[in-house]
Amino acid sequence: MIKEASAQSGVSWEAILTMVHQEATLNGEMSPVAKDNNNFGGLKWSANTQWQQAPYNGVKGGTSESGDHYTKFPTKQQGLNAMAALMAQYGKVVPSSPESQFSRTAIDWAESIRDGIA
Repeated sequence: MIKEASAQSGVSWEAILTMVHQEATLNGEMSPVAKDNNNFGGLKWSANTQWQQAPYNGVKGGTSESGDHYTKFPTKQQGLNAMAALMAQYGKVVPSSPESQFSRTAIDWAESIRDGIA
């Protein structure tokens, strides 16, 4: 899923994985926003949001702590693609080198999920 979002957006998979970890986890578990709304970036809803258009097909989701609403995506892939598209609008994030600390941390975290450790 993350590789597909990376391929579509042009944002590195490491940056997407890091953003998911930052935005969608709470005490080491998937946050309710991520689980209930397939929304890994905490993307908010508005009547004119770009996320309700294809290919994202978002709808008004759960209420946030500030009283507005999150966008709810039909699938996890659509939620990841929307988050990656937003990241691409801000500019691409690419690790400085294959052995950078950022890259190693992202790879270690991804491998721990794959191996059932995280």
